[in-house]
This record gives sequence, structure tokens and C-alpha cells, in this order.
Amino acid sequence: MRRKISYDHGHRHDDRHIRASSHVDHTICDGPRLLKADAAMGKAYTALLEIVPKPSIYAMLVASQKRWIAARDTQFGNLVGTLI
Repeated sequence: MRRKISYDHGHRHDDRHIRASSHVDHTICDGPRLLKADAAMGKAYTALLEIVPKPSIYAMLVASQKRWIAARDTQFGNLVGTLI
């Protein structure tokens, strides 16, 4: 069972900035290099999820991504403005 997912790697800066949910997300949106790198990672993540053969692995990857984002925000949330 294949699932299609969508990642916001093709949106305009203004659209994405409105949807940014953390200080780190806003910092990424404000830095062209970070925004480009984030889009590339999102594209790779989307491609991976589209080819995962088992629903259990798919669920594990999605849960892992959520944990990674939470850890990223915890570790780097205090560095806002210094990542650009």
C-alpha cells in the first residue's frame, strides 16, 4: 500500500513563512540557504515515504521525523537569528 504525501518544498517564501510553526521554522524561512536546504531535505523525505514497502515502516519514519523536529526545535530554538 503506497501513500502519497505532500511536503511544502514548492511554496513561495511568504506562504511558507505564514505556516511556520516554530522559531526555527521562521529562521529557516528567513535564510535563503537554509530554505533551499530544507526544501531539498523535504523532497528527499517525500521520495523516501513514497517508496516505503510496509505501512509499519512508513509509520515509523513519520514518527521519527516528528521526534527529530521536536528535538531540533528544543536544541536550536535559542539560536534564532544566528543560523542564517
